[in-house]
Amino acid sequence: MEMIVELDHVVSNNLSRILEIQRTSSKSSEDDEENSEDDNFVDEDEDNDNAANNDDDDDDEKENGDDAGGDVR
Repeated sequence: MEMIVELDHVVSNNLSRILEIQRTSSKSSEDDEENSEDDNFVDEDEDNDNAANNDDDDDDEKENGDDAGGDVR
């Protein structure tokens, strides 16, 4: 009888650990999903600003005769 009580205690502790691991694991998965959704966010205004800036750089290169991609001043 004493052995059964001890085994019950061991099984209970192991079950508690397993449940805690599952909880933290599922929480991590949810956090990862939220983070990946944030990573996929595209700020269209920023993309448009970058495109406009890139167009300006191309014009400067043509005016200065620099095909290497840097500003020559």
